[in-house]
Parts: sequence; structure tokens; C-alpha cells
Amino acid sequence: MALLDRDIAKLDAVSAKSIFDEIINFFSKKLTPRFSNKKVGVVDVDFKLLVNTLLNLSTYLYISETINRSSLNRLSDGSIDAMGLQEFFTRVYSELGLLLNSRFLSRDVQVLSENQPFPSDDENRRDEAKKRGEEVRNFFAHSGLLKNQNTIKLENGKIYVKYGDKFKGTVRRWLEDPG
Repeated sequence: MALLDRDIAKLDAVSAKSIFDEIINFFSKKLTPRFSNKKVGVVDVDFKLLVNTLLNLSTYLYISETINRSSLNRLSDGSIDAMGLQEFFTRVYSELGLLLNSRFLSRDVQVLSENQPFPSDDENRRDEAKKRGEEVRNFFAHSGLLKNQNTIKLENGKIYVKYGDKFKGTVRRWLEDPG
């Protein structure tokens, strides 16, 4: 859900595509063998790093383009239809081979639809470092749907959810550095 909130994540498909193309062009030129004094020279490349970089950029590009084409049902305040969110990311996760993420999201949206209590943190029972670690863990483990961070609305028989404004900066930091 954080990727759909432009206050939290600003996905830029154009920049990602440009970077991807620059990397491909750079290595296409650098990997061309050079002949000099009866010797063949090639650039030493960490192919594992190159493949991981291209895979990450490709995933980023796919997600950002898919989000830009999406037509999720939103309220005027930016709240997103929870079932639409689930359907959208189920397709994305399926395309990326991340079916376990889809299962977790389905579980968390089911909690919403059954009006069950969200996971939350007991503010008084642990020290700050441990509490922060558990809060970050719960954020990722529960699809970003935590009681103390989300606003839930019921409108026209549908459940809508969004991040509370005071948590958007925290969520952005967790996405940038989950550790």
C-alpha cells in the first residue's frame, strides 16, 4: 500500500527505464573485446552484481509502470479500497512469482473485512530499540496494515484504508532502511 501513496514513495518509471538503458549500453560497449598487440582484452565484470542490479531495476520498472496504469478505487482523501488493493497486488505478486506475499496480503485484508483487531504494539512493555524492531517487523509481516498507522473507513459497503499522515515519514524511512 505504501507504494501507492505518493507522499511515501515516488516511483519514477521513466528514470528507471533510463538507468536500465544506460547500464545496458555501458556494458554493451565495455564487454566488447579489445585487440591489441596480439592480445584480447575484456573488462572484468562482477556478473552477479550486474544481474542483481538489472533484476532490481526491472522489478522496480514493472511495479512503477503497473501502478501508473492502475485505476484503484480511491476516496477523495486518498483512502484505497482494501479489496481492490488485494486484487491489484495479487496480480503484481503473481507476475513476480511472489505468491507468499499475496497470501499474507489476503490474510491481512481478511482481518479488515471481518473487523478483527489489527496487530498493534503494546507501548509500555518493551524498551525502545526492541519496540522499534518489532514495529518494523510487524509493518512488513502484516502488509503495512497496522492499527496504529492506518485509518480505516467503511463507505458504500466497502472498506477503505490509508496511512495516517503522522506515520507517512516513518513508513518512508522503513522502506528506505528496513533494518
